[in-house]
Amino acid sequence: MAYQCFHCDHETEKAHLVTFYKGNDEQNELLCHDCYTEWLQSIKG
Repeated sequence: MAYQCFHCDHETEKAHLVTFYKGNDEQNELLCHDCYTEWLQSIKG
């Protein structure tokens, strides 16, 4: 089963589920491995 990355729109076989918070709202999205790695680095600071 192929998934589509929320950030880069590429199709991937494996995806990471990430929850984004906007105020009090939660938004669950799928990220490919590369975008997930970049996202983790961005929240580490």
